[in-house]
Amino acid sequence: MRRDANIDDPVGGGGGMLFTAPVLVVDQRAKLIELAAEFAVYDQHGKPLGSVLQVGQSTTKKVARFIGRLDQFFTHTIEVHDVEGRCCCG
Repeated sequence: MRRDANIDDPVGGGGGMLFTAPVLVVDQRAKLIELAAEFAVYDQHGKPLGSVLQVGQSTTKKVARFIGRLDQFFTHTIEVHDVEGRCCCG
């Protein structure tokens, strides 16, 4: 877990929530093999706010991603989740 986002000029305000925080720090852990994109989202102080996940990939898309960068030509669907894991999608 990140303790400090190392932002030199922190911004005040915001409610500390995913859609009201003035600064979002997005982190992607390095993986040896990545079949779906996944990102953690933190506020400027390193407090977890949620995540962004790639969803709805078919087996064909996963194979294309594993083989190479062919998936860049496909449509991608992502979901934004709050810190409790609830989808923030409309």
